[in-house]
Amino acid sequence: MRLFKPATFIILIFLTVFNAVSQSSRPMVSDIDAEASGKNIVVTWTLPTREAFRNIDAILVYRSRQAFSSGSQLSEDIKIATLAANVTSYTDTSCGIYSWYYAVTARYSDGSMYDLIIPTVNATVYPAGISSTQEVEEAPVVTADIQTYTSTGTIREMPLPYLHLFQDDEPLSGTIEAESLEEAAKFGLNSIIRQNVKPYIFAEDQDDNVTGDTYTLHNIIVSFFMRNDWVSSEAELKKFLQTNKSNFITARAQIYTGQTLFFQGKYREALSYFMQAEKTYPELDAISKRWIQYSLDYFEIP
Repeated sequence: MRLFKPATFIILIFLTVFNAVSQSSRPMVSDIDAEASGKNIVVTWTLPTREAFRNIDAILVYRSRQAFSSGSQLSEDIKIATLAANVTSYTDTSCGIYSWYYAVTARYSDGSMYDLIIPTVNATVYPAGISSTQEVEEAPVVTADIQTYTSTGTIREMPLPYLHLFQDDEPLSGTIEAESLEEAAKFGLNSIIRQNVKPYIFAEDQDDNVTGDTYTLHNIIVSFFMRNDWVSSEAELKKFLQTNKSNFITARAQIYTGQTLFFQGKYREALSYFMQAEKTYPELDAISKRWIQYSLDYFEIP
């Protein structure tokens, strides 16, 4: 679940009420949503009353790397579709590996536009993309010297079983609930084969055209992480995590920090960061769980 600041929450409440009151008379779509579907992004919305769309002949779909906040941002070069006035969805097949913001407006029969933009109503406030599920193929394969026990007889080698990983005198950094630890134990019990693991880099952090906290994280990744400088990466990422940021950025930084520890053989501490990321931004659940599994696979019991 995403957490909103109080001021943002109040604004969203206002916009929701505003939309409900005015939707019957304004030619504006509502309930816009954008979700990845395979290699495409599907944008959906809800049409207003037929009366509101009486003089509308087309729906226009726009795409941008930046969030939409006003009609002045709309231009022909970022318009990606002109649709019939009764259409309620559009599949973006040219989204590539990037994350995008979308806006949907209406065009009158005389060619003029109703270009009012209201975030969460007819413009998305979170980027959508397929980048969070893509592995970076260029990343080098990192192997570990893995100790195994060999049973007697003809049974094949098995990795070390998951036993008491969490000792009272070595608490994990951060706060992790008992339920999460139990879930991690289940991963360990199901582990059969330890894998060669590649560093994972989000496409959002490879883009040079970013600002703010995303730009700072991008610099750390390019300067240290992509060079496999795990010690420097760990230090910079831990400093980066000391200030408040969006949940999505924080979770990405936690996953990167966990990886720097993982590739230094600090599997216990790495596990903590991956589990924190899973709780910080559940939408990255698949990636967090994958690295939790890796950490448990490689964990060496003292």
